[in-house]
Amino acid sequence: MSATLYVDVTKAIRTKVQSDIVTGLSLPVSYDNDKGFVAPENAAWSRVSIAFDDAGRVDTGSPGANRHRVQGMVMVQLFHPLAEGMKEGYTNADGVKVAFISANVGGAVFRTPQVLNVGRAGKWWQINVLCPFYIDDVAN
Repeated sequence: MSATLYVDVTKAIRTKVQSDIVTGLSLPVSYDNDKGFVAPENAAWSRVSIAFDDAGRVDTGSPGANRHRVQGMVMVQLFHPLAEGMKEGYTNADGVKVAFISANVGGAVFRTPQVLNVGRAGKWWQINVLCPFYIDDVAN
């Protein structure tokens, strides 16, 4: 497998998040291990996590043609101020879904996102968008 596969895919996904969520939806984003982020006081914001899951060989070929598959998930947690209705939350969830559905981002092939209405999270209303993907990597 590529020596920088996880770094490269994470960088590509974060670039897409920057263009489609931060810029496209005007939502501030916090990433895992991001100590500098401060959530806005009374405005929508999001948290993005990228997780790599199961991995295994899917094809055996000649040397240099063995295909390995890594499963993964991008979880976009959307936070909106309480008592402001669901329209903004679902509009942002739709924006995330459109950004990732069937996308190919740095070799990560995205499947159909799932929108989950989580509910109250402190002073926020939370909706999660789960965006599953897989990466095929060719190695010896």
